Amino acid sequence: MAAFADVYGRYVNHGAFVTNRLNTNAAGCALALTKVDCVYRPQVLTAAPVLTGCFTEKDGSGSAYVFANMYEPQTGKEAPMTAFFPNASEITLYRKGEVSVISGNKLTLTLENREGVFVTVK
Repeated sequence: MAAFADVYGRYVNHGAFVTNRLNTNAAGCALALTKVDCVYRPQVLTAAPVLTGCFTEKDGSGSAYVFANMYEPQTGKEAPMTAFFPNASEITLYRKGEVSVISGNKLTLTLENREGVFVTVK
């Protein structure tokens, strides 16, 4: 998190949702998910349980997201996923201390077991 803490701090959280939550313990645990009230909620395509956190920029019009693999750690399962961001032209991916800039409005990746990423969208 230290690698992108300055970027993360520019955003305010608007909630989270889990895609395919019945494939994980998120269905039966006390995971405090709030109603997601985000203008640019992404379309997430995956067969895996993936948590999506939605954020907006405090002093601007940008959006940001957290994607996390929600499979139980002991399964060792990866979570392939694709996210589409309406009206986006550039995606910045913060992953394992590295920064990647992607042109367009589509992000495709495979989250390793216990992995999460942070994404900003313009």
